[in-house]
Amino acid sequence: SVEALARRSADRRAAGDLTGALASARRAFALAPDHPAAAGSLALACHALGLADAAADLFAHIFQRFPQEPPAAYNLAVARMGQHRVSEAADLYRRALELKPGYPEAANGLSNALRVLGCWDEALARARQAVELRPDFPDALGHLAILMRSVCAWDGLTELDERLGALTRRQLERGETSAVQPML
Repeated sequence: SVEALARRSADRRAAGDLTGALASARRAFALAPDHPAAAGSLALACHALGLADAAADLFAHIFQRFPQEPPAAYNLAVARMGQHRVSEAADLYRRALELKPGYPEAANGLSNALRVLGCWDEALARARQAVELRPDFPDALGHLAILMRSVCAWDGLTELDERLGALTRRQLERGETSAVQPML
């Protein structure tokens, strides 16, 4: 079934078998090109392989079919960021947040897009929102720390650095790669 092939694609992607993930996703998409799981698995496999334009086209296809689904807007925003279409990505992240106000990944993505666009105050506010929505979100915590340093927002930075240090120790103890960026 389409769902089984999409799950197999996700499992292969998680295991690092990107070629296998792409093959399973292509089979699912060939069976049902308008099925969200089929198109989504193919888009994610393309994205994982660095096929940015193919992934973006598929994510755009999904968003056109399901404009009320927050992940459709979010995934297309991520793809647009990869294509350096930052303003469009910011609009899509906003759309995802309108559809699902408690979406920390969308708040963090919007913060990143706003930083690139030079909208520092709103970028900082959205980074804080992402951390409020998910206090243990490694990417958002690291991004917030970088933003706070960039705009000289020193209040609370020491506590944030302590949280990042504790998070990094836990990640390394579990054998995970730290989400904290090296320059931080």
